[in-house]
Amino acid sequence: EFRRVLFRSDSTAFDGAVLRYVQAAVGHARQYNALTRWQVENEPFFPYGDCPAPSLDRLNKEIALVRMLDTRPVIM
Repeated sequence: EFRRVLFRSDSTAFDGAVLRYVQAAVGHARQYNALTRWQVENEPFFPYGDCPAPSLDRLNKEIALVRMLDTRPVIM
């Protein structure tokens, strides 16, 4: 689903897909004790490709979701 939405200009659909992806990734990986922190986004304000424009709101939602799902620190 994430790849299908990635190339659409609808940022609401993109934001929802990103949050579902983050929830699935954290839900899977949080079981591993070797994981010590979460990296949320890499260069979150670097525009690239056909993706929607960078969004501080989307970034804050991603960070809040990770913090809700796990207690390990979040880095960028």
